[in-house]
Amino acid sequence: MLLESLKALILAGKETLQQDCNLPVRGAAVSQVHQGRLSFPALAEIQIRSGTLQTVYLGCDKDLKDHLVAVGGAKLKESVESLAKTFLSQLLAEMEGRHPRGRVAMVHVSNAGVTTRGVRSFGIRLATGKGQLFLLAEVPSKVELELAKGTDYLSGMISTYLPADWMNREVVTNRALVDSTLKLMHKIESDVYLEVPRGEDEAAIHAGTILERSLVEGAPVLKIGVDLSRESGTLAPGAAIHATAGLEDRSLDFEVIYLGPATHSLTAGVSMHAALFSVPESLAIAQRRKAFRIPVPTAVSVEIAPVDEDVPALEAFQRAAEERVGYGRLADLSFSGARIVLDLERSQAAFKEGQRVVCRLVFPDEFEPMDVMGIVRRQSKTLANRNEWQDEVGLEFLVSPDLDRRALDYVRQFVLTEQRAKLAQRMVLGKR
Repeated sequence: MLLESLKALILAGKETLQQDCNLPVRGAAVSQVHQGRLSFPALAEIQIRSGTLQTVYLGCDKDLKDHLVAVGGAKLKESVESLAKTFLSQLLAEMEGRHPRGRVAMVHVSNAGVTTRGVRSFGIRLATGKGQLFLLAEVPSKVELELAKGTDYLSGMISTYLPADWMNREVVTNRALVDSTLKLMHKIESDVYLEVPRGEDEAAIHAGTILERSLVEGAPVLKIGVDLSRESGTLAPGAAIHATAGLEDRSLDFEVIYLGPATHSLTAGVSMHAALFSVPESLAIAQRRKAFRIPVPTAVSVEIAPVDEDVPALEAFQRAAEERVGYGRLADLSFSGARIVLDLERSQAAFKEGQRVVCRLVFPDEFEPMDVMGIVRRQSKTLANRNEWQDEVGLEFLVSPDLDRRALDYVRQFVLTEQRAKLAQRMVLGKR
């Protein structure tokens, strides 16, 4: 669905500029957007239901904004809203899905910003002789859409391409099985995380999707949709890259060789960045978390504050600016970490992998919150349902000399208690 969604955005944008502004598109570019905040002179938020996209942002630069007013003869807000409605109509016509529908939820005509998470975030720039139109969207994968619908798509695909005992294996060296696993990852549009070396002890993490498996000069090659242009100063063909992908509760680790940059054609002469890699010789299979995890049955609210180098963990919440604090709920918990779903209505805070944080857990039966030190191991977007995204943060707990160890002890006791309760419940059910 990634390529189809990008094509739909491009075609809808081109048709909108032609229809509303009589402007042909002279140039177009598609890029992966990294974590940060983007600002636009004019911006519209479009919400979609029952489609392959959930939210699309439409932005205009100053020249296009001025052109809209000159051509439309209306106030700026009305002109931008009209443009957004035309785009929505065109997008719904191009989009796959069962009766997709949508609405223009919000229009800003002064400088407005959008926070991007850098996970499956794509920006499209359409240039005309009278300014530029920008489109920004988080594009879900095929497997994310199916899981959000509650289908058995993933289990069916796994049973088709993998042996029944694949979870019990530690390594896959059989060439046919390696190829079958890569084909599965391609089909479900699994995210592949590439650790690109920047020096002896430093690496940058880039996320991409397998776009194509082909032969180049007789050798099998993977084309992954990832923009590595920022690494051109240190990355050269022949570099060894460590890659990771998730499949259910397992992690697939493998090594590939970087072969060079590439592009992948989308539609109407527009391409996206890509890179070529060798096909791995083997795959290592491991659990995605070091310890057994449990879903949290009760409402446990969470606050997350970043820990800067010069700030003791004990003072993290006192020192952190409000916009840097994340709020959410606990989704699951283990001895070694937690998965947290952020509440985007309360906070737009963004966290990076490798960042140290203090996690404040508010258990309903406790008089005081529990502060636990942690490090961000994963920041990702998942579909809460087929229409809405949710941000998730995966934390690994750390021992901090600044914080009370009793908080970490309480967390571990909580996990043990829940495990015992579930075990006792299974034993009772088994006797019936």
